[in-house]
Amino acid sequence: MNDFETQLLREIKKFRYTIIGIVLLIVAGLTVAYFNALREASSLSDDYWPMRSAESSLCGGDSFRKKVDELFEAGKYKEAINFSDERVKVCPSDARALFFKAKALAIEGQWDEALKPLGKAELLRPDWRYSYIRPLRESIEWNKEQANRPKEEQSLRKQAIKP
Repeated sequence: MNDFETQLLREIKKFRYTIIGIVLLIVAGLTVAYFNALREASSLSDDYWPMRSAESSLCGGDSFRKKVDELFEAGKYKEAINFSDERVKVCPSDARALFFKAKALAIEGQWDEALKPLGKAELLRPDWRYSYIRPLRESIEWNKEQANRPKEEQSLRKQAIKP
């Protein structure tokens, strides 16, 4: 093989690798575009993108959150429990309603009852586990333990469940 043929083979290999790279970039771009279109068209996209789920689902929106916030601010925890119960009857998979029910029950001192809707909320929204569920569960368990101790053994500190 002479130098010209060797040089030609090297250039063909370089060109082949360039073409392979371009094809891979095109395939990656088309894949991203496909999955973005699929996410937008899919009814399951709201379950995967939690920040959009409240506004786009039938049971979503801000009206529940506003009303329950008003009840908590007014200290009407029993009404918040009833309001959350009504919401769960209409939308049984509404983790937000279950969470606020658990929070109101905990504030009312109904520790065991509070753990039930909290567990359901955790099953529905495992992504809330560390940011919402676990802090409330730990607070409930701590306050429950303190309530079961004799007064002289109780800690002077109270772990707050913020309304």
